[in-house]
Amino acid sequence: MTIGINVEIRNASMNLLKSAIDAGSGTGKIKFYDGVRPATGVAITNQVLLGTVLCSKPCGTVADGALVLAALTDDENAAATGNATWARITANDNTFVCDLEVASVFDPEGDADIIMNSTAIMKGGIIRVHPGTLTSGNA
Repeated sequence: MTIGINVEIRNASMNLLKSAIDAGSGTGKIKFYDGVRPATGVAITNQVLLGTVLCSKPCGTVADGALVLAALTDDENAAATGNATWARITANDNTFVCDLEVASVFDPEGDADIIMNSTAIMKGGIIRVHPGTLTSGNA
């Protein structure tokens, strides 16, 4: 059963998320990894960093219980070859903010947090993600 949360509370939650991504002097990061996603916020072990997409600053705007991300900067030189299965959003100083599931548009489940044309990343290739929306509760 889904909990129906007041929009002011959802906005406050998303503003905290926005502030965490925008913390520090630089821009937030969306780091793409292969392998099994660790428990929330736990250190990376044997997962391979495939590449990093940079957020704008500010990273987006909050309205109606959602954080609408602003433009993202492509990673034009992916760090490694692999299949992106999850992503970690961090502040510029790599402080953990949140983890997200990644899937292809061709995935029959189609319920991941980040949907990519292809999750296959090639070292030296481009990782491009179009801005999306992160929602809180019943937004």
